[in-house]
Amino acid sequence: TYDLPEIDAGETIDFSCELGHFSDSLYITRVILNFPQDINLDNNVATTSFLVGVSPIILNELMFKPSEDNQEWIEIFNRSHVDKSVDNFRIIDKSGGSIKFSGTIRAYNFLLICQNYTQFIESYPSAIPDKIIEAQSWTSLNNTDETLSLQDNFSTELNFMQYSGENSLSDISLERVNPFSDENIQWLNCQDSLGGTPTFPNSVLPFEKDIEIAFLGLDITESYINHKICVKNIGLNPISSALLTCYKLKDDDIDEVNIWEDEISLSDSTEYSFQAEKPVDGYYTFHYELYSEEDLFPNNNSDFTFYNDNSLPFVVNEIMYNPNEPEPEWLELKINEQIPHLNSIFIVVGNDTLKINFPNKDYLIITSSYDNAEYLKEKYDLSDLPMMGLPSLSDTGKQISLMDNANNMIESFFYEPDWNDDEKGVSIERVNPYLPAEKNNWGPSISNCSPGKQNSIYVQVLPQSVKFSASPNPFSPFSSKRTIFYFQLPEKVSRTTIRIFDLKGRLVKKIINQIWQPAEGNIIWDGKGDNGKNLPIGVYVVLLEATSRETEKVYSKTTTVVIGK
Repeated sequence: TYDLPEIDAGETIDFSCELGHFSDSLYITRVILNFPQDINLDNNVATTSFLVGVSPIILNELMFKPSEDNQEWIEIFNRSHVDKSVDNFRIIDKSGGSIKFSGTIRAYNFLLICQNYTQFIESYPSAIPDKIIEAQSWTSLNNTDETLSLQDNFSTELNFMQYSGENSLSDISLERVNPFSDENIQWLNCQDSLGGTPTFPNSVLPFEKDIEIAFLGLDITESYINHKICVKNIGLNPISSALLTCYKLKDDDIDEVNIWEDEISLSDSTEYSFQAEKPVDGYYTFHYELYSEEDLFPNNNSDFTFYNDNSLPFVVNEIMYNPNEPEPEWLELKINEQIPHLNSIFIVVGNDTLKINFPNKDYLIITSSYDNAEYLKEKYDLSDLPMMGLPSLSDTGKQISLMDNANNMIESFFYEPDWNDDEKGVSIERVNPYLPAEKNNWGPSISNCSPGKQNSIYVQVLPQSVKFSASPNPFSPFSSKRTIFYFQLPEKVSRTTIRIFDLKGRLVKKIINQIWQPAEGNIIWDGKGDNGKNLPIGVYVVLLEATSRETEKVYSKTTTVVIGK
């Protein structure tokens, strides 16, 4: 009680006082003015509220993008140990619109505010009825950017949140991750199969005890790798220790090798590092794993990173940079190793970067647009639609790089038009996808292009000399048999001719004439001459001649073939 000084008629005075120290909570204060001669007591009482520390009541879940059969709704949570009245509370949106409601929210419990109680129960039949109220007024929530302010009946703000819903799905609520902590507040899409958890704990609510691991980085020296990870207690109650294990996996092997194990002490957030021998000659997956018997949610106890040493787990395999119209530009990746936990890779073309989900197939075609992808799928009878987003290629060459999501450079090279003699409508093909992307490992396709399959000039190892043979030999075209000429050339691509002569030296058949051929190939012959008729029974001389595309060196080899009955 305070005695005020005398106030003259028509005058005002300002009065303030210190009320003392308060623990965290929402308080209501009332000021009563007593004056014996006052004949109108109706205006002698003023009431307001003030919040000390964290709010006992918070916004907990909201549905702002419902389907036609659903409705917008908001859930609040009382995180205090006493029941709270929410009479004449309001939720104010970005535009100043108001959702007004009244009721009681029990201690450590939820209150669901909706527009239509009956419709809401139809949409969520498992919701608890006595935790649902209809709002006295409603304002439509934005599907894009929105801010919401929870205020009591004295306009004291208890809680505030904002969201951007442009990428949110219809009928999926937004949930607060941890309603018990105001540090690093997060909102995530509901993970429940119903798309919302009204009147129940959020689907993204932390477990009572939960630890998670996150990879931080690798420090690489000449002989060792220093591994750095972070372990966090993210549950409602902490875990004091856990077993940390690191496994190593080479290329696409199945069996992991344990390279480090230690029992570590934990705080809220613990950064930990250890040193292990640096592996060589391969693409390696490092698997970090935590274990504690107290951990109630082990799904976030693993993380992965990758290290590359002179390996090509995936490569650029074919480039169509100068196609004939209407074919679009495209590029092909060859996946040499299936890396189980590698989620994404990056291709950099010039200054443009495209992120790619790591494919679980041998080949991935990439082009610029959906229409171009449809064109390529139909023209080349591809089993899958090519990926879109390829930056523009250049007729004069361009730098192309491939990286994984751990920033390991897989390969980087500059393709040049002379790799395919600057021939329009002919792709550049990689000779061997397991060898580096140097100029001598590229050449023009001998079939114009080969998207989604083994390259036309593929060879595992370039032959050291010319080989030429026929099988079966003898064979009989009179019983519809065929023979196959098999050749090997010590060049990636050669302009090749195969001619057949009788024993008198007369040319009887020109099988191929000045055709580009790879280092290894097969040519089928049906035993017919240039006149289209079966050649007579006898012995024939077959001459292979080839001129190297790169060196113009000429190779020749003969064999004989026998036509029988």
